[in-house]
Amino acid sequence: MNDDRQLHVDLPTAPDRAGALTWGQLAIWEVLHWLPPGDTTLTLSTVLPLPAGTTPERLTAALTVLVARHDALRTVFEESGGEPRQTVVGGGRIAVDVHDAPEGAAAETAEKLHRELRGLPFDLARDLPLRAVLVTERDTPAALVLAISHMSVDAWSFRIVREDLETLLAGAELPARGPQPLDRLDYERSDLGRRREERALAHWAEQIRETPAPMLAELPPPSAPHLRWGRIESPALAAAVRLLTGRAGVTGPVAVLGGVTRLLARYTGQDQATVRLIVATRFNARNRRFVGAFNQNALLRVPSVADPFDDHLRRTSLAALTAYQNCEYDPRTVERIVRETAAERGVAAGGYCFFNDISVEPARRPGTEPRAADAPDPRPLRAETVLSVPDMDQVPMGATFFLFLEHIGERAVLQLCADERFLAPRSATEFLGDLEDLLVSAAVAPSAAAG
Repeated sequence: MNDDRQLHVDLPTAPDRAGALTWGQLAIWEVLHWLPPGDTTLTLSTVLPLPAGTTPERLTAALTVLVARHDALRTVFEESGGEPRQTVVGGGRIAVDVHDAPEGAAAETAEKLHRELRGLPFDLARDLPLRAVLVTERDTPAALVLAISHMSVDAWSFRIVREDLETLLAGAELPARGPQPLDRLDYERSDLGRRREERALAHWAEQIRETPAPMLAELPPPSAPHLRWGRIESPALAAAVRLLTGRAGVTGPVAVLGGVTRLLARYTGQDQATVRLIVATRFNARNRRFVGAFNQNALLRVPSVADPFDDHLRRTSLAALTAYQNCEYDPRTVERIVRETAAERGVAAGGYCFFNDISVEPARRPGTEPRAADAPDPRPLRAETVLSVPDMDQVPMGATFFLFLEHIGERAVLQLCADERFLAPRSATEFLGDLEDLLVSAAVAPSAAAG
């Protein structure tokens, strides 16, 4: 992948530091080891255009500060005595290959290298989790291709890494560094961390006792042949969400989540819905700039009541806040509690409904936020809706229903992977179409009942 030129980024010279995995690291460790060997679908990657005047020396200096700043970028992971452990590596270097693109082809070359770099699997025990390739044009730095293992960063902290690198290249001052994964491990082992975990485990046991069996029970094997994908791109859904958020006082993702819970209850003939939320647990200012695997599941259960849909959204928002308050725990313990509590009800747990909001939107300047009053009537926009079946190899772990909220802007983009037996007789694309129907109808008829 290189043209025999390299830059070298030196790691801080210090003793190695080791420890057990944090709760967030354990969660992604389980997922990565469930995937087929060599699978790279969860690797986080990007192409970063470099500002004019960037030199190889300046880039090397910025990357050196970056890997010194974030322990997660120089951490390896392996099993020892049957338990996974992490080691922050002291000393060594990261090689950055340099590719000189044909004149006018830097962007095209960077995208090609991006695909190649993303397709290289990480050996968690031996490989440092960050890889980079510099693309030059006439020997002038034009773009940097970055790939980082999901074992070391989640989507939120990947964005922090990119922002920090952009800040360094601009010569600006970095914000205060967040805590490191081994700091987080100390917190989780503290009395405060343990008390927080105990409350979360009690919440999960209580909610699982009331979870509708169809949203908890494992379907007969094999599951993978029955999983099907659907995708929607809809300006009508986006406009409906804007109207609903302005009226109900909830966020855009909560408006979509409210629609999803309502439909799940309707599809399964239940009076409530239970959904696992994928949450980046950065709930306080201290953790806001934490770089590392930090995602955990939160368990949300929402009753379905025949009253105005705006009220249903407000209930969903409150239930989500309760779920967020109870999502910090050892994931192995919570899964044991789920299985045991379900078994007490005669249910074999193993099929879950997930909602993953991955719509990372750029911050807006004050006064530039779109207003609900400016949202167009969503009904005519339905002519622009695109429903499709994407060609996807990725199969979410342990899910009969897994919805990704990718974007809410002028167009809403969602993808759904669902077991066709769970949704029968409807398909994943039909569910997404029904979701658009529900939210558009609720947006234009404020007094309409949620049922």
